[in-house]
Amino acid sequence: VATMEFEEAVAFLMDEVTMSGEKLKNSPLPDIYADYKQKITQFLHFVVENSYDVKLQTGIRNPRTKIKKKYTIISVVNEKLDQLAKDILSLQSSQISLLAKIEEINGILVDLIS
Repeated sequence: VATMEFEEAVAFLMDEVTMSGEKLKNSPLPDIYADYKQKITQFLHFVVENSYDVKLQTGIRNPRTKIKKKYTIISVVNEKLDQLAKDILSLQSSQISLLAKIEEINGILVDLIS
């Protein structure tokens, strides 16, 4: 990822999240969930670290506002991941509910890079 262009790296990391999410949909197990969460963490870390630098270079006047917005998005993603983990570990959630939560998290990540 370090040698890729920003857009290429974001696409690669998002693909990793998507593939891991597909595995989780098929087998909602704790170890697969851990891999999914790790992929999302890598994606968010890359986007936040690199977007901040890019935005500074474009001359945004108030970078604090942008950072707070991103932290809010990350907080929402983390809340969704925590709920998904609870559902997987408690096995109280139906397969459809798990699928919906994975798709919701993917949607938030897509919104973040849009």
